[in-house]
Amino acid sequence: MTLRTAASLLLVVESVGVLAWWTTIAASSAVLHSFTAPDAPASTLVAFLPADLVFTLTGLLAARALRRGSPTVGPDPWLVAHAGMAVYAGLYAWALPIIAGGPWLGAFLMLPVLALSPTIVLLTRRPEHAA
Repeated sequence: MTLRTAASLLLVVESVGVLAWWTTIAASSAVLHSFTAPDAPASTLVAFLPADLVFTLTGLLAARALRRGSPTVGPDPWLVAHAGMAVYAGLYAWALPIIAGGPWLGAFLMLPVLALSPTIVLLTRRPEHAA
């Protein structure tokens, strides 16, 4: 399996995981509150839904570009957008428990996304790693 194929599969799994997470959140208010700051309304988390849908879409588009071979020079724009969103979300997930004393579960769940998305951009941008 090539690096691009592995990265593509990872992005698909990540995107499906985001949809599964939101499905779980929608089904259980207890789960929803395990990802919010203490005494914060549910809307503070639900407000991230539109951005997470875009995150999912960019992940799937980046996966497709990696599988097909992006026609762009350098990293694929969808992948760069996806990685930027991943870093932003990951930093927020870590800032929440540090600043607001919220639950740590979200921070730890975001570690793979926070680390792997930028890594995929860096590894797939160089021609020697494109195969």
